Amino acid sequence: MISAFAAMAVHLIAMELAMATIPSHAAEPAVEPVLDDTAIVATFEAAQTARLVRLGRDGVELYDRELIEDDGPGGNSWDPEGDVPKGIVRGPLQARKILHIRRPACRGAHLTLAVWPINGETEPLEVTLNGDPSARWTILPGNVTVDGWRTIDLPSAPLRRGDNTFVLTCRGSSGWGVGVARREDIARNDPDRRNALPRSFASADGGQKWVPGIAAEGEPVDGEYMIRLAMDQYSAEGDLIGPVIDLAARDGVEPVVAAPVGVQSVRLVPVADTPAGTAVRLALRSGPGPVVDDEWSPWRNADADNAIRGPHHRFVQWRATLRTDDPVATPVLKDVAVEADTVTRPFPWAEGITVRSSHNETIRYTSIPFEYERFDEPQLVELRRKYKLDEVVAGATSELDKMRKLQAWVSRQWVYDPPQSPYPAWDADAILQRRDGFCVQYAIVYMQCALSLGMQTRFVFGIFPDVRVNGQFICGHEVCEYWSNEYGKWVMVDPNQNELFLDAATGVPLSMLELRAELLRLYSPDRPLSFEPLIVDELKPSTGLLLWKGGEAAPQSDPPRMAVKWGCMHWMPRNNMFAHRYPEPIAQGRAPWAWTGYWNWDDGLTPRSARWSNYTGRTSDLDWSLNQVRWAAQTGIRPGKVTLRLGTVTPDLDTFLARIDGGDWLPVGPSFPWTLHEGTNRIDLRTRNRAGVLGVISHIELDYAVKKD
Repeated sequence: MISAFAAMAVHLIAMELAMATIPSHAAEPAVEPVLDDTAIVATFEAAQTARLVRLGRDGVELYDRELIEDDGPGGNSWDPEGDVPKGIVRGPLQARKILHIRRPACRGAHLTLAVWPINGETEPLEVTLNGDPSARWTILPGNVTVDGWRTIDLPSAPLRRGDNTFVLTCRGSSGWGVGVARREDIARNDPDRRNALPRSFASADGGQKWVPGIAAEGEPVDGEYMIRLAMDQYSAEGDLIGPVIDLAARDGVEPVVAAPVGVQSVRLVPVADTPAGTAVRLALRSGPGPVVDDEWSPWRNADADNAIRGPHHRFVQWRATLRTDDPVATPVLKDVAVEADTVTRPFPWAEGITVRSSHNETIRYTSIPFEYERFDEPQLVELRRKYKLDEVVAGATSELDKMRKLQAWVSRQWVYDPPQSPYPAWDADAILQRRDGFCVQYAIVYMQCALSLGMQTRFVFGIFPDVRVNGQFICGHEVCEYWSNEYGKWVMVDPNQNELFLDAATGVPLSMLELRAELLRLYSPDRPLSFEPLIVDELKPSTGLLLWKGGEAAPQSDPPRMAVKWGCMHWMPRNNMFAHRYPEPIAQGRAPWAWTGYWNWDDGLTPRSARWSNYTGRTSDLDWSLNQVRWAAQTGIRPGKVTLRLGTVTPDLDTFLARIDGGDWLPVGPSFPWTLHEGTNRIDLRTRNRAGVLGVISHIELDYAVKKD
């Protein structure tokens, strides 16, 4: 049933908006110049998206890495234990990999290979490029890496446009294994590659004859060698879409309740370095509300003077597109100032408004194209019913308590046991029926059970490149983060270990990035972490954190000793595995994280691997916000009428809710009129998703005195 409050909005809102633009009978208001000149560092973090651009030392520049690969979507077919096919290089058995390069110019290149010596092989693996005797590299059997990858730094000179051929040979009798991605796995995860030409070849006669496929004993393997080339070169094009700017603001302060604003023109003033072959192009769009939606205008390119003639709406947003024709040169965007000519039309009755307090959420946006599961997905609904998850979390006294109850339940469902073949899918019900798995399966079950309860949850894992504690290799760990409406942040939960961490001073639970920062402070305080081994005698305690085990009534009082698990961080860019299973990493956690679909963190404190492409150092990309209301309030010509426009990033949004003067919460649309009465007025605003979970509350509280004639 539609409330009277919502129904009234339907027929009044159009009239209110139209009347707000009617000129007053007073003299024509003067045109006011408005300037927004936010520093580029702040703009970069507050931006809506940063696609193929990064923040460099002097400003925003193009992304600086290109990954050339043919195996990535099926990368985790490889398993060094040998229970899946692998390539073999020894004696007359040779391997050839062709990598196609569109833009050979680069500042450096890095060939990364999934290779390992077989049965204690002592002879090196030889790699040659394009048949050039001088372009030859040797990989020694020693210094085995934890994750099974070896990297060779290449000079850029031997690389050429088009096909580049790498040949792998070994003189030893046991030889070297080479990681393989099956073609069926590649095609399943990326159907666009189904008809791709093969780029891996085998020779059984020392390189005299080459045939498509993998150099192996026994049955031929149809697939691609896991050999990739990371090139240090700038992307051809990228763009930064800046934050939404309120042109009713003055001196950087946004009004709580604004008078109608007419925008006659906008000029974008860039400050940029544009070396030969590079350029920066600007465009603008505008809209009536503080969050971009269908009512916003299309993008309009700036003219030669970087101006965009109006009329425009009150809210605007710019886009800077960076381009280069030279892979080793980038434009650098140092600033974008927004100059606007506006006309404000205040209404005399609004002089009776005095703001008492307000809270307006600032939405943080991610550039990651994250895909969310719908809460009415049948498998989610059935998961919640079948395992009685509402009973699992019954009695929770807070959102955090609810998520801890769920974490403790997941941790009790089976005893840690690496899964046997067939490797389980990303399906909580299937895993719970099998009752085996290690940290990956615990995280998957937690994520999907939390989703079934309406809590947005994501999968994240981390590895230290090469850590040895008391001589023992330490690798990585998979966990989850859920979006906390209670704390307005992402919170890490470890359903395998049944624990989470809190800030000792505030009691606020930590996100994955915050936990990683503490680990690096403890174990690598003086230098960025590298691929060189990190030797640790014993685990170090953190005096700044508290550990809370799921079954305990309160956090432990002693400083927790921190396991060295998270350094290089990687996020799964979706949680909608029930909506469509693929693409998914194959044998996640059992094989050495070769899938190229992850989004990876790069802040310069941990090394950037040459086998992945999706890196970001923009905090908002991993710390984006959900389930919040951002509002804009504007007076109209009718006394006591304020138009509210609401925006949000709430996956699977059901409705906005409004509560007036402490009354009932009622559904409202994204735009509706608020009728003021004399005295104190308050409106609270929040979202509700389709699972019934409520978001963070925003509000406006003001006094209104009716103006006497």
